[in-house]
Amino acid sequence: MDPVTPKNANRVLPKGTKVVILDPYFKMRLDNRSGIRVDDPNDVIFGSELPLPKTSSEFKEEAAKHYKVGNYKEASFCFIKELELLMSSSDLILFTLLSNASLCFSKA
Repeated sequence: MDPVTPKNANRVLPKGTKVVILDPYFKMRLDNRSGIRVDDPNDVIFGSELPLPKTSSEFKEEAAKHYKVGNYKEASFCFIKELELLMSSSDLILFTLLSNASLCFSKA
């Protein structure tokens, strides 16, 4: 195994690589800078291994399911997430989504 050097680390984890660390250990290093230690390499998940984010349509379907069974708080959360994804869409779509979200908030 190669020794851990900045050059070797940059080959494995180039700048900009997205990772999730499941059980990070924050510590102060000997040079008085803060750092993160990972004890188990399996606790590092690379971005390519993460599930794809939901689409606005998936949030809309999920919101409708929650709304039908009376889970208005969950429905409003889904409508808001859909809104966040569609902020650049047409005014009619945004108006409809805002109406759906406010209906859920009024019943929550």
